[in-house]
Amino acid sequence: YKQPGSSIKPILDYVQAFEVLGWSTSHVITDQPIAYVGTDYIIANSTNTYAGDVTLEYAVAMSLNTPAIQTIRQLQDAKGDAYLVDYMQKMGFNIDANDFDEQYAIGGKGLQVSCEQLAGAYATLFNNGYYNKPHTISKIEFLSDKAPYTAKTESYNLLSEQSCFLMSELLKHNVTGGYPNLMGLFRNDTYSVYAKTGTTNWGTEGAAYNIPNGSIKDGWVVAGTSEYTVATWMGYEKAQKDKISYMSISVYNQNIKGKITKLILDQTVKSYG
Repeated sequence: YKQPGSSIKPILDYVQAFEVLGWSTSHVITDQPIAYVGTDYIIANSTNTYAGDVTLEYAVAMSLNTPAIQTIRQLQDAKGDAYLVDYMQKMGFNIDANDFDEQYAIGGKGLQVSCEQLAGAYATLFNNGYYNKPHTISKIEFLSDKAPYTAKTESYNLLSEQSCFLMSELLKHNVTGGYPNLMGLFRNDTYSVYAKTGTTNWGTEGAAYNIPNGSIKDGWVVAGTSEYTVATWMGYEKAQKDKISYMSISVYNQNIKGKITKLILDQTVKSYG
């Protein structure tokens, strides 16, 4: 279980903005300096710049942080924290209601997820809003005349088909829009891919291990089709003093996690259609 960073934005922030606030993909929000509620800490983007008025498509593709925080604030005002906690729990995440706050919008604070949970959540978007609890076995057939065993899996409708379509469109534009976000790797002429990355950094807490301030701690990518979803995490299990326990920008930009995910996705589609 690791902090998901921006990979959580489509699940917690933006699909709920379509669902609850009635936004469109062309909705405009202002990327500007803001502070976390009750603090003087100014929220920054990875570029340490702000883009001003942007559409949701741009905000998602460039993984801007302040639009995500502003979005969850509007959701909190409209529905309250209890609604969002309940939604995330139904989406398969282990959410502590006492820990939840606006920092969850960018995958921070106490939010911890697994690849399995992320894959299950994103699959909900590509399955018209129906959440299917991830499972290993779907059916067992016997050589004898014994009736096949079909797994009893948890499945229910969690989001509207319309909201999931809009969110999926944004995730497709992440791949096809020509943005400098490492997701153009998934663009191909054979099948459509919907994708999002996520990154966390050590901040100042890595100093005790001689990790340079702000070095990358976790790297995520979730990529899916209408049939399959793959979630990949890359990082270090724990920090070790004076040993490599972080990713440099040059290593991160090699997009190793993206290449791994693409190989899995390509082979899966090739093998199973």
